[in-house]
Amino acid sequence: MRSDKKKLVKGWIETTLGERINLEYGKSPNKVKDKKGKYPLMGSSGISGRSKDYTTCSPAIILGRKGTIDKPIYSETPCWAIDTTYFVDKFPKDESKYIFYLLSSQNLKSLNESTGVPSLSRDAIHSLKVSLPPLPEQKKIAEILSCIDKSISLLDLKISKLQILFNGQRQEFFKGRTNWDEYKISDIADPTTKYSLTGGPFGSDLKVSDYTSNGIRVIQLQNIGDSIFYDKNKIFTSLEKADSLLSSNIFAGDLIIAKMGDPVAKCTVIPNYIPRGLMSSDGIRLKVKQDSFDNYFIQLSINSSYFRKKTNEISTGTTRQRIGLQEFRKLTISCPSIKEQKKISRTLLSIQKSINCLKKEQLAIKKLKRGVSSNLLFGYTRVNV
Repeated sequence: MRSDKKKLVKGWIETTLGERINLEYGKSPNKVKDKKGKYPLMGSSGISGRSKDYTTCSPAIILGRKGTIDKPIYSETPCWAIDTTYFVDKFPKDESKYIFYLLSSQNLKSLNESTGVPSLSRDAIHSLKVSLPPLPEQKKIAEILSCIDKSISLLDLKISKLQILFNGQRQEFFKGRTNWDEYKISDIADPTTKYSLTGGPFGSDLKVSDYTSNGIRVIQLQNIGDSIFYDKNKIFTSLEKADSLLSSNIFAGDLIIAKMGDPVAKCTVIPNYIPRGLMSSDGIRLKVKQDSFDNYFIQLSINSSYFRKKTNEISTGTTRQRIGLQEFRKLTISCPSIKEQKKISRTLLSIQKSINCLKKEQLAIKKLKRGVSSNLLFGYTRVNV
């Protein structure tokens, strides 16, 4: 929401939400829960089950009263709003979808009245001051934003289908082939490299004072995704510091495995645009024997459900699972010939690449929506009606 508020836009009116809508309290779902119910049970975070009855007509806006208080939900079908929510399904003066987008643009978290579970009072919502355009302009703005949302939803569907395909293919390839040879992780490591299989905590001597604005990239656990390198929270250190911690150095093509987390032993490959890095937190570095093993095949194997079952069996910890280097190096992976490894890698990585491209496209559209939404809902950009 923009802070550079301008004077009232011509043709718009100033009012409060309470003068336009009346939030009603949701009800306990105990007597209406039914797995085969026709209507969705709607909680503060979305659908939480099915119901044989409904409390709202459609369309309706559901807003969290407790819990998730800043994610309004728009329901185009009747639903049962449960007792941790408010709902409104009567819009005598306004376009329902416009009110939904307007409510979504508000800083609702700032209205939290609890130090524990977030809580939102009806009076606080009703007293919010807003500026509203005429009804025809509301309808046009809602139509524009709805079109953007449809694009985002379509990409969601495509991503979901590709993810199902990817998971199915990976499961099929890595379910434990009896005709493939078994190798310990320690046998997969490159014997010509001194630190081909080492464990953290890497870079434990790093202090905040060692961080620099550029230089050698410091890789953290939060950069390790399930077959994905998350290029975020970029931290660097000097070449001199990296040279003093040689056992912690990692290079493009190396595999980095998280020693802790949920799930434990997530694995990613260091991308080529990071020729050299330094691991700053608990992790395991694996440089594979290039003439016998494919980096991405081993990465996909470690992230497979078949291998993950093995890591879970030997991991320790209650709140966060942890696996040690010595235990990890004894685990085994089934591998075909290097030629077949590369073929499997190409197949799965092509699907993963498509997923990543769609996710980037979706992020770009969401960014576009934030800008368009702000401009339209606050009158910085007018629409022709």
